[in-house]
Amino acid sequence: MKKREAKKTATAAKRPAGAKAAPEGGRWVHHEALRRWEKNPRRNSAAIPRVEASIRRFGFVAPIVVWRKGDRIVAGDTRLQAMRSILTKEPKFVARGAPGPGMVRAVFHDFEDEAEANAYAVADNRLNEIAEWDEALLGEVLLKLLPEDQMIVGYSPDEVADLLPSEPEPPAEFQSFDLNITTEHRCPKCGYEWSGQASKSSGPKSRRIESPG
Repeated sequence: MKKREAKKTATAAKRPAGAKAAPEGGRWVHHEALRRWEKNPRRNSAAIPRVEASIRRFGFVAPIVVWRKGDRIVAGDTRLQAMRSILTKEPKFVARGAPGPGMVRAVFHDFEDEAEANAYAVADNRLNEIAEWDEALLGEVLLKLLPEDQMIVGYSPDEVADLLPSEPEPPAEFQSFDLNITTEHRCPKCGYEWSGQASKSSGPKSRRIESPG
C-alpha cells in the first residue's frame, strides 16, 4: 500500500505545475512547461499556419505526447509550435475546452529509453505517410464541408474538384443528331401516317391513308 502511494506521489511530482485533468484524455498543461526535441528530424514549419487554423476551428484535440523521464516532446511538435504562434498574436487565446490561455493537452508516457522514444516519434510521422486515401470517398466527404473548412483540412477548391468524378465523355465515333430534323411515321396497325419534327415546339403534320376496298 505504501509503495503504491509512493509511486503515485512520484508520478504527480513529474507533472508540470498547474496541470489539470482533461476529460477527453491527457492533461491540460501550460505550453511553456513543455520542452521540444532539439534533434527532431521533422521539418514542419510549412504546416504550422494550417495547424493554427485547425486549432482555432476545432480546439486542441490531439494531445502532445511527452516522454516523462526525458522531459521532452515525442509527438505533437507542430501543434505546440502552432499554439505558440497563435499566442504571439493573441496572448489571451484559449483553445476550445481548455481551462485557460496557453493551455495545451498532453499525455505523459513512460518510454523505456531514448531509443524507444525516438522510434515512436519517427513512427508517428512515417506511418501516416504510408497510408493512402480512397479518393472517391475523400471527395464525397470534402464536398459536404464548407469551403473554409476544406481549406483548413488542407484542400483547395481545385484539389476538391479534382477528386470528384468527371462527366463521362461520349465516344469519338458517337454521331450527334439535330433535334429539329423532319421525321416520317406510320402506325403499323391502322395505317395512320404523320410527319413532324423531334422538337416539342413543332406540331406534327398528319394524314390518314384509307384502306383500299
